[in-house]
Parts: sequence; structure tokens; C-alpha cells
Amino acid sequence: MADDDHLDARIAAMRALRCSVPNGRRHIRLVRKLLALQAVDARNAGASLREIAENLLGRGEWPGDGEHRKSNVRRLLDSGEDMLRAGPRAILAGK
Repeated sequence: MADDDHLDARIAAMRALRCSVPNGRRHIRLVRKLLALQAVDARNAGASLREIAENLLGRGEWPGDGEHRKSNVRRLLDSGEDMLRAGPRAILAGK
């Protein structure tokens, strides 16, 4: 980066860009919320646990080692139902 009259502006722009990108943990939480809400929508449309797993998590052995995939889908459904019961604020919260 050139050391000139625009250096401060360039650094400020880089910091702003860095702050606008969600960090890893926040991104993972948002993805999990999205999957949970999609799981509830799929179940309400009549999809089975296995169909939900294949559509949201990709193909894999069913129910998986120790029923891991089935348990994962159940947790997604529980989380999605909790968010829906709590309302929009819970869905949009960054936690």
C-alpha cells in the first residue's frame, strides 16, 4: 500500500470492509438458523426426517452412525420451532 495522502482513507475503507463481513461464529449461527427454519418449512410441507436430511444436509447414510443425521434433523426442527414460537425478534437476533 502506497504511503501517500490517501493512506488514512484506504485504511478506513479496509477496516469498514472487514467489519461488514460476518465472523466465523456469527456466520455459522446464521446458517444454522436458516437450516432450522428450512427444516420446519419442509416438515410442514410433509417431508420426512430422511427427506429433510437429504435436502438440507446432503446425501448420506440413514440414519447415520448412532442416528447422527436423524438427531441433527430433530435438533434443527426443535430450534426452528423455538424460533417461530419466540417470534421475529428471536429469528433476527444475532445470537
